[in-house]
Amino acid sequence: MTKIIGYTENGSIFICSKCKLIHFEFKNLGFNFNQKEFEHFAKYIQRLEGDYWEIKNANNYFKRKIAIPIGQSNFNVLLNNNELLELKDLFSGAIKKQQDPTGLFDYTFNNN
Repeated sequence: MTKIIGYTENGSIFICSKCKLIHFEFKNLGFNFNQKEFEHFAKYIQRLEGDYWEIKNANNYFKRKIAIPIGQSNFNVLLNNNELLELKDLFSGAIKKQQDPTGLFDYTFNNN
């Protein structure tokens, strides 16, 4: 049984009862976290100031100005401020539901 702990138009966070990992998808990105990794990443996202980074990186060549390093020196997730705000909403709801297990609901995925 898979438990969805957060979702938005472009993403979702769910816990797999088989592997016990927290899976996070946003647009075309997918991550698999243990509990500690998830908490660290969620806190990092919540602390990001999108307006600051969009101004600071206004002159770089990337369309999206908010760069999130992902453990590899050669890989960053690039977001605009609207995408960052959606991620913050996604993680905010997921953190609340994890702290209150009654907020979780069961959802079974069909693997077609």
